Order: sequence, then C-alpha cells, then structure tokens
Amino acid sequence: MTDPIAEVVSLLRPSPSISKRVTGGGQWLVERREFGSPFYCAVVEGHCWMTITGREPMLLAAGDFVLVPDIFSFTMCSSDPPPRGALAQRLETSPGVFRLGDPDAPAEIKAMVGHCAFGSVDKALLVSLLPEVIHVHGEERLMMLVRMINDETRADRTAREMVLHRLLEVLLIEALRSTASAAAPPGLLRGMADPLLAPTLRRIHADPGRSMTVETLARDAAMSRSTFFDRFRRKLA
Repeated sequence: MTDPIAEVVSLLRPSPSISKRVTGGGQWLVERREFGSPFYCAVVEGHCWMTITGREPMLLAAGDFVLVPDIFSFTMCSSDPPPRGALAQRLETSPGVFRLGDPDAPAEIKAMVGHCAFGSVDKALLVSLLPEVIHVHGEERLMMLVRMINDETRADRTAREMVLHRLLEVLLIEALRSTASAAAPPGLLRGMADPLLAPTLRRIHADPGRSMTVETLARDAAMSRSTFFDRFRRKLA
C-alpha cells in the first residue's frame, strides 16, 4: 500500500537552498521573519535558545535536531542574549561558514543549519499535515544526513543536485519517523504510529474515491463503530 508520509514528502518536492556551518560565542542573536523558508538545524556542540513566535523558548543542546516545515518568525540566541536592537555580529569566515557574536570569544555552539524550498503548488495544504515544529534529541541518523547535505553542498561532484534532493527527502522522512509516536500531536503522524489505525489510513490514501463510512472503516479495523470513531478522533482530530 502507498505510505501517506512518503507521499506527502514526495508531493512537497523539497529542494535544498542554503546549507551552512555556524559557530557562536559571546552575546549573539539571529532573527528570521515570516518571509523565510523551511528551516532545519543540527547542534553538534554546545547549546543555544530558540524561540518561535507564539511558543515557549526551546533549549537546543548537542545532539538536537529541529525542523520548522512552515514559515514562522523565530529567534536563536546565546544563553545571555544581546539587548534587542543591538547590531547583529555575523561574519562569513569562509564560504558557507559563519561566526555569530564576538569572534574572539570561546565558541558556545557549533551547528549545521539549512534552508529548503517546497516546489509543490499545494505546499500550504501538505505542510498543514505536518507538525509545526519537529524537535528530536539523540537521533544519529538525522545528524549524519545533515552532515552529508552540508558536505555535498560544498563539493563539486557528479549528479550533485540529484543527490542533494534525495538526501533532503530522506532527511524529512527520518525527521517525521522520529516524531511519529504517541507523544506526537494529533494528526497524520500520530495516526500512522497507531498500529490499529495505520492500515486504515493507508487504505484511505490508496483509494480516496472509494465509498467509505465509519461502519465500514471500523469493520476493516476490527473495532466497534464507537471505539473506532473515538480512537480516530483522538489520534487525528
């Protein structure tokens, strides 16, 4: 059966746009406005704070991976951020390598940062099926994929663009896999993590034009109508 998560990633048509290595020391703050692009970050060493508009600040530490599929305003800053309105210190020390804050201060964080674009004309609808923020700790596969994207971006190898597109697709799928659990917010990922609902979601996705009722879906899932309806509502609504 077709996998809905794989289909969503494929239909989004992700393509990499920027990949860079970042270190920060002293007081520093970077701010992204809503006109930005989907963003991801893998923290290699150290820590920093990330605040997405409308959410509580998140501490990002070594081994953390964060993905923001939609376009939100957010800030990332040192433990002791500079005053708002202070002139940002940002220096490109070599192609794709940036230093934030005081260039003479010890590095408080080392991270790999990337931006991407979604080529689908229906990207707003597709992105609405994904979590607003994915924050994962300790998934080495994600860290490895970000390193590979970062390395491939700087190389001049054969089929470079194809490799980057494929790596980004795998990165998104791995990030979504890591989030697909009972702890995920209600939605497609949480439903796909439910062993009783996942087969039903695959059937719906494979043949959306088929006539379906709660009764037939419940029967296919070997549940009573009320049990199926309650489970479906809690996991996906």
